[in-house]
Amino acid sequence: MSIDNSKRVPASPTVCKIGLFFNAISTPSVSDALGRFFNVTLADAVEDELYVSSGSIQVKESSETTTQGTIYTQQVVFILPTTDAFRGERIDQFKRVKFLAIQLTNKSKFFFGDNDLYQNTPPKCKTSSDEKRTQITYTQKSTKSLGFIIQSNFAFQDGLQFVFQDGGAFNV
Repeated sequence: MSIDNSKRVPASPTVCKIGLFFNAISTPSVSDALGRFFNVTLADAVEDELYVSSGSIQVKESSETTTQGTIYTQQVVFILPTTDAFRGERIDQFKRVKFLAIQLTNKSKFFFGDNDLYQNTPPKCKTSSDEKRTQITYTQKSTKSLGFIIQSNFAFQDGLQFVFQDGGAFNV
């Protein structure tokens, strides 16, 4: 596959939502149209949407070249109020996350949790709090850059939602 680097990349969307996956099976996408093996499809996936304001979400990625190849360090940070009555339960729940879906305003979703082809290590979760805010930080090292979820369907907590690659969706 050849990429035409002379074409302008569309305007950058912003992060607007986080989805949590506690179980799922990721498989590399084999679609040439979207970049082979950087994107994934999910099976047996139930997405638990997390309410956070878009201004409190930060996504970072850096790379380092080593003798074994390029290693990417990826991080997702979001902030919640410390005064949450279920704060302790939420923090315990965050530590069990296997994957994250980072939804952008253009409806695409970054896939966070893919450390290599087989995703055999979940992201590390760290929390820190003061009297006003609790910061949750997920970090992982990966052999590949962040990709997108290319998904035909997956269930949300309240039912089944079909999401098509062209962005169309409907709930059942």
